[in-house]
Amino acid sequence: MPAEPNHIAARAGIAAVVCNIAGVFALTGIDQAYQPGGLDRWYYAATQHVAGQGWSAWLFAIGVLLLVPWAAGLTRVLGPYAWPGGALVITGAALNVLGSLLPFVVVTAVPHGEAVLGQTLLGLALVLDAMFNLALGVGIVLLSFAMARDHHFPMWMSGLGLLAGMATAPVVTQAWSPLGGVLLMVAGPLWLGWVVAVSFRLTNLKWESWDSRRSAPELNRLPLATPMDRSGQAGGRADDRPSPAR
Repeated sequence: MPAEPNHIAARAGIAAVVCNIAGVFALTGIDQAYQPGGLDRWYYAATQHVAGQGWSAWLFAIGVLLLVPWAAGLTRVLGPYAWPGGALVITGAALNVLGSLLPFVVVTAVPHGEAVLGQTLLGLALVLDAMFNLALGVGIVLLSFAMARDHHFPMWMSGLGLLAGMATAPVVTQAWSPLGGVLLMVAGPLWLGWVVAVSFRLTNLKWESWDSRRSAPELNRLPLATPMDRSGQAGGRADDRPSPAR
């Protein structure tokens, strides 16, 4: 039976992008946010902009949490070849929910004057965000390879995903190097744009379920090799073999 377009996953993806962009704008005026070597300035700026840091933390947390149903829906559409990539995206997103909320804890629960504790929590948030970018980048690369096999998605979309994933994974260096923050300025728009493109694609497709597609290899752009039967001939049947001479 044909499956309906996955509107839930598509809407979750669009909402995730909106939340992440809004979270970035909420950080306006907060110097050195998510930058290694500047945790003291980040802590001071965050305590001076409590509302902005709080809103940003919650928007980032909701944004990465929305990536879970988006990745799960996309993985279901693409089939079992997409499970490794989808699992990485879901794991990274679930882990980063905690990291995204740590700055909110810093500005609301850490006693005033406890700068060391506040900077430590911000450092942990930075490390968790770096790990999220690594898992997200590798997951997007694997999803793009799975997407390249499916004729329902254009090749440019899998190519854009491959580029976005390869740019996002190195952002893990933000945990110890300012280079990660520079890479994020390029990787962020790339993976957000890819999520938007995939989400819109999910709303206007009608495809067969994976179980029905397994018996139709022509639907795959990059089908696997034809299995060999016991006679050594591809696609043959055992009862089609010539009878031995009597």
